[in-house]
Amino acid sequence: ECEMQAEEEKVVLEKEDMTRQEEEAAYLAMMAEEELATKPEGWQRNYIDPENDEWWKMPEYIGQYQQDPEDTEAPWRMESDSGKKRPIPEEEQEAREQWMKDNWWKAPKHSTEWKRDGEGGEGWKKAAQPEEDDDGMTRDDDETPEATPEQLKEREDWFKNAKNPERQVVDPEAAADEWWKKPSMIEDFQEGGDDWQRGAEAPEEKQKREEWLKDNWWKAPKQIEEWTKAQKEDPEQQTWKRAAAEPEEDDDGMNRNDVEEAPPEVVAEREAWYKKAVEPFHGEKLNDDDFKGEKLEEPFHGEKLKDDDFKGEKLE
Repeated sequence: ECEMQAEEEKVVLEKEDMTRQEEEAAYLAMMAEEELATKPEGWQRNYIDPENDEWWKMPEYIGQYQQDPEDTEAPWRMESDSGKKRPIPEEEQEAREQWMKDNWWKAPKHSTEWKRDGEGGEGWKKAAQPEEDDDGMTRDDDETPEATPEQLKEREDWFKNAKNPERQVVDPEAAADEWWKKPSMIEDFQEGGDDWQRGAEAPEEKQKREEWLKDNWWKAPKQIEEWTKAQKEDPEQQTWKRAAAEPEEDDDGMNRNDVEEAPPEVVAEREAWYKKAVEPFHGEKLNDDDFKGEKLEEPFHGEKLKDDDFKGEKLE
């Protein structure tokens, strides 16, 4: 009887131990997921606007400035990012410092707020850099007013461009005044925005744009990104090949794999357009072999890269 009781107690202890291990594993998994969500991605640290492409304007350096504005050996104070410690003149340092103050919202912690849709703070929406607690988070009692709708849109566009540079690809077949043919405008149209309508006073002009945007759905940033990734790895989806813009979805909200593809000649035409659209960002003529290597990331990195740059973390 004692042996049976001891055996039962052993089983109970083993079950309790297993339950404890499962709870600990679930907690660690939750913490790992939280850390991954808050850890800045490559684009949050390294992106530079192609139209404003000075190396010291990387968000990473803005974040460093905010953490320690008085650091006299900070990289952003130097002539270049080559590792050589040659500070620029004090007047230029002051100009850079003012730029970082004006562009405070580009720091990785604020793009993380935007990326997480307000979870963990909405400091990026403030008119000025908000007050923070000891953890670097926007204080709950911060009374800094919110930025104007125009400022918020400018910031959100910047975040979107940084995360998905394909939005800035220029349609090589569009005329100089057909700015509304940009991939970002196709995305705006698909999301129900009205930027694509700017200047379309006449109903005929609006209708013309709407028809073009519907027919050229496959030039949207999402499809350009899919095609770009497909040149280097087996893609999860290739919606750019489908015959229609809106395929049926499965129960998980994903595009079904059995949707009808466009005819081979249409797929070939689209692929030719993708190559022409990507090529200017790459800075050189591309051939088929170029699309199988890392080098394709260069145009979308938002800065001019040297061969050695492709060996480091910067390319993320």
